[in-house]
Amino acid sequence: DGDDWIEHLLIAGASLSEKQVNVNAAAIAANGPARAKLPIACRSWLEVSPVKSLPGALFVWRVFVRKEQGARFVDAPLDTLQEISMQRLHPRQSTEEWSDPSNERVYYVTGGSGELSVGFAREPMREGDAIHLPAGTEHCVSNPHDDWLEYLTVVGSSPK
Repeated sequence: DGDDWIEHLLIAGASLSEKQVNVNAAAIAANGPARAKLPIACRSWLEVSPVKSLPGALFVWRVFVRKEQGARFVDAPLDTLQEISMQRLHPRQSTEEWSDPSNERVYYVTGGSGELSVGFAREPMREGDAIHLPAGTEHCVSNPHDDWLEYLTVVGSSPK
């Protein structure tokens, strides 16, 4: 009926160094004018083995991480971001309060609803919400409901 929509989330990191721009340009040019093999990583979080965080309350699928020596490009394609992961929090559970002094992060809720706590403040989270936390922000995520809370976490380095 013509009412179908594609939903997507665009995530951009910091500008690349001139050296990395040249490395990427050389990789693209090496694939010829048809650009049949562009260095693009496409991966479903369903193809990644989850890691348990906490005593069974939170499951994390690290979809992409920062480039590292010896890692496959499809696993570690990120130049300026640290990580993009899918996370699922059990019903009626919370993460521990914690902070990351070096990296800012964005939570993007893809399913369910919950709360993000920073100090005494509680921010409701529901599907479609994006919440930014500067580096060093102590916080925790809570799921007071009977359904799973599902969200993407995008972690980026803070400027030095």
